[in-house]
Amino acid sequence: MKLIKKIPVYFLAFFIFLSFSVFVFADTNDDKLKELTSKIEEYEKKIKELQGQQQTLKSTISFLNNKISLTQAQVSKTEKEIEILEEEIGKLSIKIALPIFIRQDLG
Repeated sequence: MKLIKKIPVYFLAFFIFLSFSVFVFADTNDDKLKELTSKIEEYEKKIKELQGQQQTLKSTISFLNNKISLTQAQVSKTEKEIEILEEEIGKLSIKIALPIFIRQDLG
């Protein structure tokens, strides 16, 4: 008979424990959801910042590529100018040397 009287007490204690556990787990889950939501918001903010930096980096890379192309064009132009000057020097050398050779042959 004592056992029958104790069963409702054990059952009541077990029910209280389960109820408390459910509330604790619910609070823990809510806290975890809030934490995860906060992390998601942080990551979304970082992604937006990085996208802005990505545009800045793309602009910088584009600028540098254009600067490289400009420098290469300037180098090519300078090389062509040097080539033209070398041809002119060669022609002028002939014009200067030819009369000297002619005088030597006549002289």
